[in-house]
Amino acid sequence: MKREDVFDENARVVMPICEEISKFAPEAIVIVVTEPVDAITHLVLKKTGFSPHRVMGAAGVLDSVRLRYFIAKKLGVCPLDVSAMVLAGHHDYMLPVFSYCRVAGIPITELLPKGELDDLQNLVRHAGGEIVSYLKTGSAFYAAAASVAEMVEVIIRGKRRILSAPAYVQGQYGIKGICLGVPIFLGAEGIEKIIELRLSKDELDALRFSANVLEEMQREFLTETGLG
Repeated sequence: MKREDVFDENARVVMPICEEISKFAPEAIVIVVTEPVDAITHLVLKKTGFSPHRVMGAAGVLDSVRLRYFIAKKLGVCPLDVSAMVLAGHHDYMLPVFSYCRVAGIPITELLPKGELDDLQNLVRHAGGEIVSYLKTGSAFYAAAASVAEMVEVIIRGKRRILSAPAYVQGQYGIKGICLGVPIFLGAEGIEKIIELRLSKDELDALRFSANVLEEMQREFLTETGLG
């Protein structure tokens, strides 16, 4: 199944949970894992009525870690030497931002030709589906759990890190009123800031294309739940 196909069923589960969170933990910071994560993050934001800085998804950390692994495997280096970031939606139009990928400080664009970068993009976009195909009856929950744990540790210990995560954008990158993967400054109070990177024209176009797909999807889904 595609991630979008599970919205109706998952929304029915998530909405009453949101009501309980609002009632019993009104100061909580919420990290959303439920698919489709961008749309469900928007749903949780609307249903709880929380400030946007306290509701975020976990997909960006997960996708970025996967990209780090694929880059390290391609170059035969330790993943600890790789920094990478994946933005946009957690779907077929997610955007590996190669202009901000580094290996020991060296831009990835100086180490790999465009064709191999395109291969990496396809790998990270379809990694979740590949894992599910191997597990048959399971899902890609191991890496997702590790990603959530990493975000929780940042919040609880006030580490203040820059990570990628689905968040509610309010004009950043020329996009407004939806949740999608963007670079965030994460700290003890949640999202301190959405960071606007200097993207290339192609990267910005790809980010906005993904946002257009998500905007239509989220508008439709929220209307179905009566929150549109």
